[in-house]
Amino acid sequence: MKLLLIPTQFERERISLDHRRAWSDRGHKIELCGFGLAIAGAAATVALQRWNPSEVILIGIAGAFSKDLPLGSAIEFGRVSCFGIGVGTGDAFISAGEMNWLHWGGSPPIGDSILLSSDPECDAELLSVAAASNDADEAKRRMKKHPSAIAEDMEGFSVAAACRLAGKPIRIVRGISNRVGDRDHRSWEIDRSLDAAMTHVLESTN
Repeated sequence: MKLLLIPTQFERERISLDHRRAWSDRGHKIELCGFGLAIAGAAATVALQRWNPSEVILIGIAGAFSKDLPLGSAIEFGRVSCFGIGVGTGDAFISAGEMNWLHWGGSPPIGDSILLSSDPECDAELLSVAAASNDADEAKRRMKKHPSAIAEDMEGFSVAAACRLAGKPIRIVRGISNRVGDRDHRSWEIDRSLDAAMTHVLESTN
């Protein structure tokens, strides 16, 4: 049995009923993991203990740093990194990894980034943040620290850390709903991006 984690009830309801039924008809489960870095890892841990899945898939919307990612599309990530845990703010921010601090020093150790896939064709990097970029300038500052990141979310790193500590494989598939820094929801492609993400999940999962 595989476990599909969705951050918010809003996102869950925007995924079509047909897609949710198709997932459940295969014997898989759906749970919410909550919004943001603080709660997502904790809620994911509770869900892992409840269901003991063979694999976890995190799905939801994300903003794109890269203009090459069309709105309404979806992408599966090969790596997720954390931004915002360390010292300072703005241009003065120094990550935990830059100070040679691990987020978790036990086994397995967890630093600023978590590898999700060893497939060279699945090498996209997702940047997980405590607060979404408020404008284009803030997005640029984050890209200076993580030039390989192509999208921004608020849950991926925490959920991936929970799965890593539990010894469970995880995939992260995000629908690209907006450009990072664009806070005008009228231009976001939420429904199309979630449809694309769920279609990818169903087509790539037994």
